Amino acid sequence: IQPVFFATGKDVILKKSFPILESVAKTLKAVPDIKKVEIGGHTDDRGKADMNRDLSERRAKSVMRYLTEKD
Repeated sequence: IQPVFFATGKDVILKKSFPILESVAKTLKAVPDIKKVEIGGHTDDRGKADMNRDLSERRAKSVMRYLTEKD
């Protein structure tokens, strides 16, 4: 398991995370038996809990979008 990195306080995926996401996308295409993937987003404990929950959700959606938009 390798982490996906984001810009601080944002749901923008950093370029250094593209290789791992590319690898995951290729694997999903190569193994069509994989029907479901769980994606979780996380934050640190700075800031308000509500804002961090929202940011976590947006980060997970960013990863999902990245993976589903790959050809």
